[in-house]
This record gives sequence, structure tokens and C-alpha cells, in this order.
Amino acid sequence: MSRTKTPLLALICIGICGAWMASCSNDEARECVPGTTRKCAGEARCEGVQSCVADGSGYGECDCSSLPRATGGAPGDTALTPFVGRPCTGVDPNECGAGLECFRSDSNDFFGGGPAGGYCSLSCNDDVECTSIDRQSACVGAPGGGPGLCIRTCLSQDPNPGENKCLNRRDLACNSEVYLGLVEATGLRQTGWCFPQCGSDEDCDGRVCDLARGLCTNARSPGAPIGARCEGVSATECAGGICLRIGETDRLCSAPCVFGQPVGCGYGVSANPRDAACFAPRVTGSFLGGGEGIGDIGFCVELCSQASDCEQAAENNWVCSLSQAAQDRLGRPGICNVPPLADGGLDSGADADANGPGVVPDASATSDGG
Repeated sequence: MSRTKTPLLALICIGICGAWMASCSNDEARECVPGTTRKCAGEARCEGVQSCVADGSGYGECDCSSLPRATGGAPGDTALTPFVGRPCTGVDPNECGAGLECFRSDSNDFFGGGPAGGYCSLSCNDDVECTSIDRQSACVGAPGGGPGLCIRTCLSQDPNPGENKCLNRRDLACNSEVYLGLVEATGLRQTGWCFPQCGSDEDCDGRVCDLARGLCTNARSPGAPIGARCEGVSATECAGGICLRIGETDRLCSAPCVFGQPVGCGYGVSANPRDAACFAPRVTGSFLGGGEGIGDIGFCVELCSQASDCEQAAENNWVCSLSQAAQDRLGRPGICNVPPLADGGLDSGADADANGPGVVPDASATSDGG
């Protein structure tokens, strides 16, 4: 059996939910019994479960990322289905299901860093070692050889209702074959791998989020911040590992993010104001169609309320392009953009490599980190 041929540096770089209801005669004001679960429909109509909160006042958010064993401890409870990519804490040795272990955010065991929220996986040398536990997984090799890790597989573009793409996690992004430069775009959904993509330090439990690699680490990658000028000559000139070209001459530092999520680009749920956000999918399609979508890798842009908020305002006369759409979708009134008379811009369309002027990834300045 052969190990998967795709090395990491080329890439990166519901069980049964049986809710039980105990008697609440001692506290009739409660809406539910703490710890019980029930089925629910989450984002994109994904199938998930929600748990009763500690004070019994109601159920929490619908979680499509894990499919817990039945609650209540009654005989016949179903064992946890092992899913590669399920979030975990490492506290319960059985939380990943049989055959898998928890790679925690405070470790360096996931290709040199820790995945935000934890990642249920297994060291592997062959795809079969992964698929025998979870059919929607594959073995991805480590840089320089040696054992790889089981990584959850996915399909690019918007997920179908109930698909649970990358287990519907906010901190995983589908890195498609097209995004990784392994195949050409066809307009159809492409195979991908669900790699960790932390959004901010809030995800990393006391460590920092290295946006370029998508992992929790002890130090960030060096380089300029999102929005700064870059020349496209080195993968390390931008801290986020990406230099985007706009039109013929303008460039800005960016970073990968999970498109469609309200967090990322260095800013978590509690951030106010947000100075950067996930603007669009990195693969925007071509005349064939097939632009990527929710859950795929996106790219970050700098947000603003006025031109002086922009990294390149003084040096390159960048402006703050105001729009209601930016306010509604990204949480700030505007997006830092090239001067109005410049060729193209952040709102000018798809990749210029395929369709003319627009936001274009400069491959020479894009890191292998994903």
C-alpha cells in the first residue's frame, strides 16, 4: 500500500443522539435538564445536536461538528462514532472515538503546531489506516518524510444542505486541490482536506494564532501586517504568508481565512472594532464557473472607517471604500482599496489570471502554509 502522494508542504502550506429527560418536578421553571441533548439543524441545515445549558434555562447553539453518544448512561448507549477532525480537549481519552487521539491546541504535534479547538486524528503511513476508521479521511505526509496524519477530506464550493463540510467547524478550512495548485479548475467541486485555520489568538488558549500556518504556536510568522505593501518576492515578507496583486502594480499583504465565518484574520468573536476580515474565496472561478465558497480558504483585507485607517494611505494614497455591504457583512463601513483611478481594485472581480483585472494571488509570495 502506498502512502498518500501529496506532501504537507504541497498542501499547506451523527452516532445516535438519544436525549433523555429526567424528572424536573423539583424545579418546574427549568426548560430542560442540564447535560441532555437533542437533534437540531444548524448553519446550511447541517444535522447536529444541542445541549441543555448548566442552569437548565434552555439549549445552546446547534453543534454540527460532533455526534455525541447518547446521554443518560442507560444500557445500550451507542458508542461514539470516530470522526477525523472532530474538536477535542484531550481531557476525556474516549472523546474522539475508538482508534483516534486528540491533537490539542497547546501541543506542537500537528505538523509543528496545535490545531485550534483540538483535532481528532491519528499518525499514519497509509490512507487505509485512516479510511478504516473514518472513510472521509486521508493520510497526509509530514514534511521531510516520516509518519503523516489522518486529515478529514472535503469538497470545495458551497456545501449542500446537511453536508457538514469539515464538520461545520469555524476553525477548519477546506484546502482544495485547485487552491493548493495541484490541479486546474474545472468548474466542478474539487477534493480537498480540512486543515486547521485559527482565526485569532482567542482560539489558542494562551498561545498565538499563526495565520499563515493556521495553527496555534508560541510565536507568529514574521512579516508585515494585513494591508501593508508587499513586493511579491518572498513568502516571509507578509506575516499572513500571502501577497495579493491588484491590477498591474498594487499589492497588499493578506492571510488565509475560513470564508463565510464571522471570525478570522486575527479578530475573534469579541473583537470590536475589527480591522480585517475574510473578504472573498481565494479561488474565485473563471469562465468555467466553479468559484469556491462557504468553508473554503478565503483571503483577508483591511477594514476601515476612513482613509487614515489604511496601512497604505500615506505612502500609496489608498482610500477607504465605503459601502453598506461592507458594514453589513464585515462589520466596518469600508474596505481599504487602491486609489479610484488605479486599474482594478478589491471590488473589481475575479482573479486577473483568468478574467482580467482584480484581486490576484501572487504565487511567488504565497507561503506553503494553509
